[in-house]
Amino acid sequence: MKRYLILIILFLNFLIAFSQNENNAIFQSAKSAYQTGNYETYIKIISNYKNSTSSPDFEKLFIEEKTEYQVKLIYSLIEIKDNINAQNQIELFFKYYQNKTSEYYIKVREYELIIEKENIKEDELFNTIQLKKSSYYSYEYLKNYPFGKYKKIVTDSISSYNEFNSWKYCLKEKEVRDCQHHLKTYPNGKHSKEISFLLDSLEVAYYNKAINSTYLHIINEYLLLFPNGKYYSTVEELYKSKLYFEALNGSDSDMEIFLQKFPNDSKRNIVDSLLQRHYLTEGNLNFRKWKFNTASDIYSEYLKKYEYGIYRKKVEKKLLRANLLGNLFDEDGVKDYDYTYFMYNYDLEPSHGITISQLNNKRISFYYNLRFNFITFDTVTIFSNGTNTSKYDLISPSTDTRKDLLALSIGIKYNPINYPIWFYGSIGYERYDNVTKYLCYNITNGRKISQGSQYFNSGKTNYIFYPEVGVITSFLKIFLLKYGVMYNGNWVQQFGFGIKINNDYMPSLIPESCTNSCMNFLFIGWGN
Repeated sequence: MKRYLILIILFLNFLIAFSQNENNAIFQSAKSAYQTGNYETYIKIISNYKNSTSSPDFEKLFIEEKTEYQVKLIYSLIEIKDNINAQNQIELFFKYYQNKTSEYYIKVREYELIIEKENIKEDELFNTIQLKKSSYYSYEYLKNYPFGKYKKIVTDSISSYNEFNSWKYCLKEKEVRDCQHHLKTYPNGKHSKEISFLLDSLEVAYYNKAINSTYLHIINEYLLLFPNGKYYSTVEELYKSKLYFEALNGSDSDMEIFLQKFPNDSKRNIVDSLLQRHYLTEGNLNFRKWKFNTASDIYSEYLKKYEYGIYRKKVEKKLLRANLLGNLFDEDGVKDYDYTYFMYNYDLEPSHGITISQLNNKRISFYYNLRFNFITFDTVTIFSNGTNTSKYDLISPSTDTRKDLLALSIGIKYNPINYPIWFYGSIGYERYDNVTKYLCYNITNGRKISQGSQYFNSGKTNYIFYPEVGVITSFLKIFLLKYGVMYNGNWVQQFGFGIKINNDYMPSLIPESCTNSCMNFLFIGWGN
């Protein structure tokens, strides 16, 4: 029975890990589409992701866990002028997201104002259409508001407007698609020949623009506008040559486009091998930056696309390592956390200490610990006849020897169990001077009158490496306790007590740019 239970748990863990990797790949694809300005693809990816769940509270979960992507979705809808759906997403956002001081909340408020202004403009243009009954303004509306709330009314009314308005609109705007639409709508119209001449002149202009340009998107503009154009084959060859050159220079997006648009070209194998190499290079680059989940997504995408690729065996090995380390290390760092701990740290060896650390659940995280104990001391010379150079009559050493030290340790914390307990361990480097405490007296009438104490350096500077280990636990989701030991020639016990502080009130403690190297828990301690 126990064996079966273990197998079930392992299987469930596998399913969870698989689901997480799949989701990471989806969001990585969405982010790439957004960054390249392909907002329609971004909307499609995120919408499919949201619609693939059966959870009734998915909108709430999506906004809470993926706020960044929700805000990008709203912006993408605005960019393609789908203001109705953008407004719906904004209402959902404000329904579930209540942190009014966050950058996401402020951004969405700005988007809401943009939509309100656009709604006023849309209403004004629609009223103009109703008043003038002109196809000119109807086409203007459809161009500016392809998802507008009056789209059906405007579209249905265009056929009732005459050819004259369409002709007048084409002459004014000189837009290729408007001219093409006019010829399609009125193939034998009174002004069709004039529009044909206009369209021919526009084609020549776009052709000249394409052949004299070094930019792919300008060359491709002719191909998109004139799929049956007189110069299509010439421009296509130019586009293919330029695209191949960009692919050779390492642009993965251009590699993808080349393979998609020219699958039978003789240079296909060269571009394909370059793209495979790019996958491996990008995966390795993220792996070296400790972005193991991102690296895992890239390796997985490679194996999915190239089942028998030239780097298949190498990528499979890298993927196993990325998955293993991805389950231990959190590449998002402070982005997943919104709180800080202030901790009082007590060491039995008198010293001051500052520790900056991150606590992750089920993940390894780093911490940095600076310990110091600067003792103010005087160098006192005692002569063989018992006299000394100080202002005191008698200085006698005590048995109290302390360290004037500066130490730095770098370690890791790990939470291998579900209960909020973290184990930590590190190797530290310490520089110290031995400082002896001396009792100081004045002698009056043969009697010693104590005046206090002095310290002076009784030995040369020492350098050592030392280990430290311990455990940290939180309780009531507010407090934190720490206990540990370190060995630097003697065993020294360490204690600590902390309290959680919301980062909204302490934003300066955690820079926004921090990842693994910046930690989001602050421990400040001092000695006795």
